[in-house]
Amino acid sequence: MCSEVACQGSCAEGADGGGGLHWAVVGDCRGRQRGESLMNAITWMDSRGQPYAKRFTGGLLKIEGYGVGKILKWLRKTGGIPSHSGKDSISHILYIQHELPEIYAQTACFLEPKDYLNLCLTGRCAASYDSMALHWITDNRDIENIDYDEALIRAFGIDRGKLPELMRATDILGPVKPELAKHWGLPQEVQVVMGTPDVHSATVGSGAVRDFDTHLYVGTSSWITCHVPFKKTDIVHQIAALPAAIPGRYMLTNEQESAGSCLNFARDILLGGDQNYSELNDLAAKATAGSDKVIFTPWLYGERAPVSDRTIRGGFHNLCLRTQRESIPRPIGLRGGGLQLEMVAQLC
Repeated sequence: MCSEVACQGSCAEGADGGGGLHWAVVGDCRGRQRGESLMNAITWMDSRGQPYAKRFTGGLLKIEGYGVGKILKWLRKTGGIPSHSGKDSISHILYIQHELPEIYAQTACFLEPKDYLNLCLTGRCAASYDSMALHWITDNRDIENIDYDEALIRAFGIDRGKLPELMRATDILGPVKPELAKHWGLPQEVQVVMGTPDVHSATVGSGAVRDFDTHLYVGTSSWITCHVPFKKTDIVHQIAALPAAIPGRYMLTNEQESAGSCLNFARDILLGGDQNYSELNDLAAKATAGSDKVIFTPWLYGERAPVSDRTIRGGFHNLCLRTQRESIPRPIGLRGGGLQLEMVAQLC
């Protein structure tokens, strides 16, 4: 899937497997109703925009690497500030703007994944409040009246005309294109709802829809979320309450960069790649309690929380000549990710 899409006379796409956040694909939309890509996708783990994230959020007097004035400006309005990892949606756009100027010039509108799919379905470029959150250019103080902030847009130096109209996740975008309805055998009256990205949809799907009901997800990455009735930010630990898919609510989120992907790494790189997941579970079950004190730190591609650091790396600790093969998958699948999630949960 893709996240940012750039379109000539039209719109740019973004997608993160299944409607996710902050990927980047650049598309030539010609007429703002098509979405043919101009380049390969920039995924949510791409950090090439890091220099620009740092450039636009720095200052003489800094806290955690951010200029004090910039912190006050962004936190007050958006609830957050671009991560210095360079993995946020706005960093992908800045990378395209500064490193791929010809592509940027052809772009008519930047969209996140599910918003690009909506464009393909309806021919209309629009984004929901929640899918635009990591662009850090919307004023989120009034959850019932979210809109672009012109001062923040000017601060990044991006074109206002390349941004989609904003809608709620529950709003009806419009009818499916007649040719698609005919091809799929659907009534032409079928409407497309804006929808919501992966973290938000997973939280709603889990049933954690009341304030402070907690949802824990473990997949390629992992996260802990809950809905809250207020906007609040902990900049030290990279936790923020941003617009949720549920109207009138914010969603507090703390994400771990690598979780299930660590198990794939162990299977393919360390254990030869021959086992399926059931066999890995059986192997892990043979390990002694505590896995002979082997500890795995799951920072295989940097980390987002409790400290955002794209350069930190994971590893095994307490390996010795007595360490057995079964002591490898257990600390990765259970202890390493579990301890990381426990550390993150304590901050929420």
